[in-house]
Amino acid sequence: PAQLSMGLTLQATDKLRLLGDVGIQYWSVWETLPLNFELLGEKTIVENYRNTTSWRLGAEYLVGSKSTARLGIIAHNAAAPDQTVTPNLPEAARTEFTAGFGSRINERFGFDLAYQYIDQADRQGRSGDGGMEVPTAALNNGVYTFQANLVGITLTYSF
Repeated sequence: PAQLSMGLTLQATDKLRLLGDVGIQYWSVWETLPLNFELLGEKTIVENYRNTTSWRLGAEYLVGSKSTARLGIIAHNAAAPDQTVTPNLPEAARTEFTAGFGSRINERFGFDLAYQYIDQADRQGRSGDGGMEVPTAALNNGVYTFQANLVGITLTYSF
């Protein structure tokens, strides 16, 4: 969906930079999910998603003259109302923790290492629509659980 974000950066000291932003994600455009299968025919799944808000805070610290250490935290609420949490997008409110380190080896080469841990709240949801056109939360028959560990490595060559 479309997003609108606004942020600020503050150079707190010569070595410490603080960053923050807030964003709105326009999930409300996802009202329905139309499906058209050759053998199963047409069906429309009601989603009725809500807009969400995200908050991000970060810091980066200059280590020596060529390296930077980074930390961050992200939090946002859930888009799906209780009655439409499904395997399509079983999302919930999340908190994400990030850490990173980057360095320039010389004028041409550099690298960045990044880690992110995503902790999503458990969320009750459903696996079917119970034959209803507009499902209710009473159909929720399971719990979606999600955590993730993400690692990134970037190698840079400048020419």
